[in-house]
Formats: sequence, structure tokens, C-alpha cells
Amino acid sequence: GSFEQKGSRPKYQYRSPRGLLPKIQMKLDFYRGAWSFRMSKGDCEAVTGSNGITVLLTIGSCEDAVNLNVDQKTRLKYRER
Repeated sequence: GSFEQKGSRPKYQYRSPRGLLPKIQMKLDFYRGAWSFRMSKGDCEAVTGSNGITVLLTIGSCEDAVNLNVDQKTRLKYRER
């Protein structure tokens, strides 16, 4: 899959293909300069609140990283505000 533009503003969304696990959803909002990442239904047993995972977004020469912890529902979620 790839990112698809939503509406007329520079907002893009990616969703993993139906039936593929883990489920991943990512949004890029160039209008606000924000991004979000969400993963669910994945095997997150090895990831704990103490170590989490690092998600890195790179576009051209710009990059942003965030460390995510797993909640009790084994979901990873991040939203830039």
C-alpha cells in the first residue's frame, strides 16, 4: 500500500491492506506539520512499558523519532500535536 491524499489539503493516510497483521495506520498532515502512527493486532509481547519501540519518520533530509510504549490492549499509538 501507499499513502493516499485525503481531501484538497496536503493530508495523506496509509492503512495496511485488509487481512494483513499487524494493522497499521499512519497519517501525514503537511498543512499542520503533524503525523500520527497506530499499530494494533500485532505481537507486542516483547515490548514493555520500560523499553517501548522507536518509530522513525524520514522524508527527504528531515526526520522525527518518537519512543512508543505499549498499552494494555497491545496497541502502539502516537499523535504529534
